[in-house]
Amino acid sequence: MLFRFVLVALMASAHSARADVPDFFQIPFLSDVASASIQRDYERVRCKQTYMVAVSPNGHWASRCSGNKLSSTITRAVLQKCEHAAGQACGMAIAKGQNIPDWQASPSLVYAETVSPETIPFVADLRGRDVVSRYSAARRNKALALSRNGAWAYASGRLTMREAEQVSLNKCEENDGNRRRCFLYASGDDVVFGPDTNIFPER
Repeated sequence: MLFRFVLVALMASAHSARADVPDFFQIPFLSDVASASIQRDYERVRCKQTYMVAVSPNGHWASRCSGNKLSSTITRAVLQKCEHAAGQACGMAIAKGQNIPDWQASPSLVYAETVSPETIPFVADLRGRDVVSRYSAARRNKALALSRNGAWAYASGRLTMREAEQVSLNKCEENDGNRRRCFLYASGDDVVFGPDTNIFPER
């Protein structure tokens, strides 16, 4: 009798866990191949309760999750990643590990000419202000690198701009915890990040 009770409880738990999994093939605008890719991405991550997916009408998507950041921060970052890849506004399709029934476009990315906390992409709001404050105070041959996952680093006081750019990229990738993920955001006082920037670099 006890064995049957345990078996029933385990089956109910498994069914409940499956019910909490998003339906990736209900995400709008995506092919079955893309939906299957998102499902594999979801199965790979640990932070399933904060998993988010943004999609665009032309079939691009981006995902992000984190166990220790505010959902608004993750939402902004995933929308920006999707919008940059798609070249058009994206909307949330999965939030906090659940399907969102009503897709709505939500523009969130600005290509600025100068470094400012309001327009720096992929970085949490409070951290963005810290980035800008430090970078603005830096002098002579400086560069700022970012990753699509919110990591950042800058270098200043180097002999050449090229050296500052390379050092900022290297430091950013150390902060991100994964090589070849960072891209150059600013060189000197000029933002070099634009619509054609590859945020998935392989250097």
